Amino acid sequence: MAHTSIDTQNGIIIDIHPSAGNVNDCEPYVERLKVIKEKFHLNIKNVGADRGYDTTPIHHGLKKLGITGYISPTQYDSAFKTTSHREFTYNSENDIYLCQNKKELAFTHLMRKGETNYKTYSAKTQDCKVCPFRVECFGKTATKRTISRPIAHELLEENMKRTKTSDYKLVQKLRRVWCEGSFGTMKIKHNLYKTYKRGIQKIHEQCLFSALALNLKRMVKVMN
Repeated sequence: MAHTSIDTQNGIIIDIHPSAGNVNDCEPYVERLKVIKEKFHLNIKNVGADRGYDTTPIHHGLKKLGITGYISPTQYDSAFKTTSHREFTYNSENDIYLCQNKKELAFTHLMRKGETNYKTYSAKTQDCKVCPFRVECFGKTATKRTISRPIAHELLEENMKRTKTSDYKLVQKLRRVWCEGSFGTMKIKHNLYKTYKRGIQKIHEQCLFSALALNLKRMVKVMN
């Protein structure tokens, strides 16, 4: 895997970081941004990425760096024939959800699934018992509605709101032009279609030469 970061003003590759093939795309993302900021003293304000990066650790890391992310949102399906959590209103000040019947779902406990910690919000049994939407909300067998969201899920909600803006459309357009375009060009024109050596260090050399070739061509165009 060659994790590549590009300055969208001129299409210059500012970082290329190889990793083992079993490393998820998003894992080195925040750390590489830290390296870029420290190495080149860049004041990074906005970043764009595809939906594979729409995770709470990524959004939390960007917030700590003071960077706004314009990331394609992951689409989550709700349970069969039940109301999606997106139809509930989140109140960040009180850390509660409001259902369509205007009843509160308060934070009750933490739970862990795999490597992710979730916050669970529960409605009151007496509220759900007489609710006219109970069947479509959580079915006939349960006694109350609960919602489990990853910790810092409000950052996911903020990113979702940004996807409705013109800035998001611009950033994603630039990402498709520069990032996806550069990946294809390096594979076809600059010897990155396959690896020729073994070991991360030697692969890193190949990635750097490929990025260098593309950068030199683009710098010549800028200078002209």
